Amino acid sequence: MQTAKFKFKIKFKDPAHLHYFKGGIFRGAFGYALKKICCIKKHNTCADCKLKNKCVYARIFEPTDFEREHFFYGKIKDTPRPYVFSFDTLDLREYFEADDSFEFNLVLLNEFINNFPFLLYSIISMGEKGLTKKESKFEIEQVKIINHNNQELTIFENHQLSAIVPEYIITHNLTIAATDNHRQFSPHNNILTVKFITPIRIKQDGKLKDDLSFKDVFNACLRRTALLLFYYDNNDYPIVDYQAIREKIENVEKLEDNTNWFDWRRYSTRHNEKMHFGGLIGSIKFNLKNFDITPYVNILKFCELVNIGKNYTFGNGRCSFKL
Repeated sequence: MQTAKFKFKIKFKDPAHLHYFKGGIFRGAFGYALKKICCIKKHNTCADCKLKNKCVYARIFEPTDFEREHFFYGKIKDTPRPYVFSFDTLDLREYFEADDSFEFNLVLLNEFINNFPFLLYSIISMGEKGLTKKESKFEIEQVKIINHNNQELTIFENHQLSAIVPEYIITHNLTIAATDNHRQFSPHNNILTVKFITPIRIKQDGKLKDDLSFKDVFNACLRRTALLLFYYDNNDYPIVDYQAIREKIENVEKLEDNTNWFDWRRYSTRHNEKMHFGGLIGSIKFNLKNFDITPYVNILKFCELVNIGKNYTFGNGRCSFKL
């Protein structure tokens, strides 16, 4: 599995009033701009379009490969998307003046990395149109690609796009116990700190959880990884022997919980109503003295890039893991 993380720095052309969590706004405007650029026949939906398997918009934003059967997770009703927006910090500013800057990331998977010029043009179009009905226009100052060592390379500046250097595309070995020392994520003690940078939404029995265990977080990482491998890497193999580790992960002790509920809403044009997308932010510390996390380090690092839990494309579920 490969990922590419593109870091955008934008500058507002005029005063902007945005919601305090920007993920919903960016994702919605992104989809609208991409469809306007790509759609030839102007279909209302992609499902009955004969070009859907070749269309950049349909494949990225509205994949129609629903209800595939996964050997472990059963029927998957909603195809995972091959992109996410992510945010390095939870920037709660709602008001921006002209010339104010804002940063966000766009992460792409596998062959969709090659579609970056299309997506860049879509985001340029977003800026020209504006993010809201009250415009909120912006221009892209700079785009950088970030490699596995967090080294940055500028690929777009002064309206000029450079080629993506292959060495800045991250290749993830997601087999268990894969050696990957360059990730700089080796355990020094038994305490794992999980930080939720943006709201994480994990459901159990149809209800959102406001008290997360290690099992909840670990299972969310396994599911996210397994389904992305299933859909975009043609792998249906078990990435873990879950029965062998179930008891151990259920007994991992929570040492400290500094999370709180962060609520936000966005208007959904698809559902024609305002919807809640809140979740937990903050950090939790777990004691791993009876569970060796080392074989699963690459999965955790992968999930730092692709987000976990519900509504990951908006930027929800951005997390970090530190030992």
